[in-house]
Amino acid sequence: MHAAERNNLLAGLSHADEELRRLAVEGVTQLPAAEAIPLLIERLADASWRVRKAAVERLAALPERNGAVNALLGAIADGENSGRRNAAVEALTGCGRSAVPQLLAALEAAEVDVRKQVVDVLGAIGDARANEAIARSLDDADANVRAAAADALAALGASSAAEPLRRACANDS
Repeated sequence: MHAAERNNLLAGLSHADEELRRLAVEGVTQLPAAEAIPLLIERLADASWRVRKAAVERLAALPERNGAVNALLGAIADGENSGRRNAAVEALTGCGRSAVPQLLAALEAAEVDVRKQVVDVLGAIGDARANEAIARSLDDADANVRAAAADALAALGASSAAEPLRRACANDS
């Protein structure tokens, strides 16, 4: 990409016109992943849902998934911008099975909101590798994480989830 094209692309990301920002987001994937990922993460907080949606789609489709998933996990910890958080959850879900190992590791996060969102994403992805970790989340200190785990296990419908769900129902006030 020529310097002028790159400069136009970067300028388009902050343009006042929503459609130009959306088009710029679509073009960001022409940049190296290390440069594109942070730019796409920024656009997850865009005022326009169309721009956020384009960023979600681009992040979920990046071939360099590890970097995208790590950045998205950081974005779900954004306590200030619910639009960014929700868009990051959508993008993580779109990353699918390839994101599961990093999501499983993120279940150990100190932040309650991150753990809850990660459980939601794992439930939405529906990968059986997550069943045991989601079941362990039934014992989380936070009631919202426990509820999300119960919802995720019920949605997954795994027979191995029956006993942990029964135990949680009997023991969780």
